[in-house]
Amino acid sequence: MQDYIYPGLRLLRKFTIPLISLFPVLTELYQETCLIQNPYFTITDMDCWPCSSVNNVGEVFNPQPVHKQQSAPFIYKTEQKEIDLNSLKILYFKYKGLFDKESPNVLINNKYYQTPQDMFGPDVLKENLHVWKFNNFNAARILRQIIPRPKVVPKFGQSTERFIVIDSKHDKFDIPDTECNYSFLIALSGTRIIDLRPAEECKHQCKSFKMELKPPYLLWYNWWYWRPVAQTSLGNDTFIAHVGSYC
Repeated sequence: MQDYIYPGLRLLRKFTIPLISLFPVLTELYQETCLIQNPYFTITDMDCWPCSSVNNVGEVFNPQPVHKQQSAPFIYKTEQKEIDLNSLKILYFKYKGLFDKESPNVLINNKYYQTPQDMFGPDVLKENLHVWKFNNFNAARILRQIIPRPKVVPKFGQSTERFIVIDSKHDKFDIPDTECNYSFLIALSGTRIIDLRPAEECKHQCKSFKMELKPPYLLWYNWWYWRPVAQTSLGNDTFIAHVGSYC
């Protein structure tokens, strides 16, 4: 069977060339690590020991680049400057041509997509959940102008995939899964309660944790074992966050 996989994929590629020529927008899918996520996928006999021994989410006061052996989640106060909607809007219009070309879709309420220009229109303050995904080097380089690499992230290995989450809906929502399993969530403005839930395979062995995440704090976690869910806090403000990862 293995002998037929590579020739078969080459043949499939040749068949799709005319399709790509007719619909160039499909080339954007080339950078996607996952086109359709299977919500029912689980790993049989997954080793949950790394999370079963964790009893709390500690705060780190002198952060160093995290080694891959680190499995326990933690938070720390970063040097990240607070970023509001206006700051994002200014950055977008400054590099509008690049963003419209390379990161043209914003997911709204996990239902449909709109353009970044629509997102920064007069309806941005309505009760919506915006998830803006970036998955290329040029966009990542521009984002670093206002969101530099956190100290806990090693200099090499950070994924180019990033997310900007803007929540004015004030309802609970799942933090997006990242390309790499070592993930971090930075509060840029606003506050939310983060419910760090164990993965389905480890829910009977590992604990869930809740914490308040406010600017400029960062939550580091391994989404192989934990899946964060954001919930409303006492404040009724808009929550803006940055999600990234490294391998």
